[in-house]
Order: sequence, then structure tokens, then C-alpha cells
Amino acid sequence: MPTDLPQDLPTPKSLPDFQRIFPNEAACIDYLYARCFPNGIECPRCGGTGEPFRFSNRSGVVRCRSVGVTHA
Repeated sequence: MPTDLPQDLPTPKSLPDFQRIFPNEAACIDYLYARCFPNGIECPRCGGTGEPFRFSNRSGVVRCRSVGVTHA
């Protein structure tokens, strides 16, 4: 997960705000992960919270590096 996101994540209030906050798809995904998993993603199988493997061709899908479980 990105470590450079601010703790109080901004909420876009207009289209220009949205375009500034989310210049690309990766920024959107990072924002959503930070919103949904503020303490990092936890693997339901092993409980690990390390940085997951991200698929370059499957946005939003990650795999636990410890046990190889895929999460969407």
C-alpha cells in the first residue's frame, strides 16, 4: 500500500477536484485501498499484513505474498 497518502484523505467535491486527486487509475485504486483498509490489507488465511503482490493486468486484485491467496 502506498505510504505517501495523507491520513485525512481528501474527498473530491467537483470534477476538477476529482481530476486533481485522481490523475490516473492507479491513484484511484490506491485511494480506495487506503479508505477501505486504513491499517493495510490483512490476508484472511494467514493474517499477514505485508505489502501484497498486485497484478498489472487485473486492477484491484492482490495476492498474499506469504500463502498465495488471491483477493479481489
